[in-house]
Amino acid sequence: MADTDSNTGGRPNKVRQLIDRHELADIGDELVAGWTAEGDDHRSLRDLADAFNRALLEHRLSEADPVLTRIDVENAYRLLTSADASPGERTELRSTLENNGVDVASLRGDFVTYQSVRNYLQDVRGVEYDDHRESDPASSLEHIRKLQTRLTTVTESKVENLRQNGSLEGGDLRVTNDIRVYCHDCRNQYTIDEFFENEGCECADTAEVPE
Repeated sequence: MADTDSNTGGRPNKVRQLIDRHELADIGDELVAGWTAEGDDHRSLRDLADAFNRALLEHRLSEADPVLTRIDVENAYRLLTSADASPGERTELRSTLENNGVDVASLRGDFVTYQSVRNYLQDVRGVEYDDHRESDPASSLEHIRKLQTRLTTVTESKVENLRQNGSLEGGDLRVTNDIRVYCHDCRNQYTIDEFFENEGCECADTAEVPE
């Protein structure tokens, strides 16, 4: 798909400028494909911004010095962007990059936000994402269940790893993940499955019917 421009309101789009500057046309197509995909293949704007930044980081490293291609891009991106990154690791990475010709301040300044990605997709590429799941209770419930299962699996893995290395104590542990919906108006509480199966709470039953 060609990276064609449309009306951007007269303001240059950062994502497009970076794509043109570094000849990353394929990345533009990947952004479009990820955002317009349906179901589990759909990627959020934040995910796409991170993916773009990682691709840009990898490209900048390969441009600067072949030795930098051995760096773990995923970990390097985490150290450059995460507030939880170790100061020592961050300093070591900065030194490595700058000693091999990478301007870290310029690199970080090139990283894009999800808003820039959205503007690129809408204004430059002229695409939109219509999530039909938002108006389809069955699809929404299925999506929630998948997220619930994923969260439970990740939590179980983290707990087990911490238990095995002695950071936590426990026996044969099981993780439960019970999502509930509470209505402050009718004072009723439901599991997420009950809430969807009942098509809401009792407020719908007690609402006044106009004459």
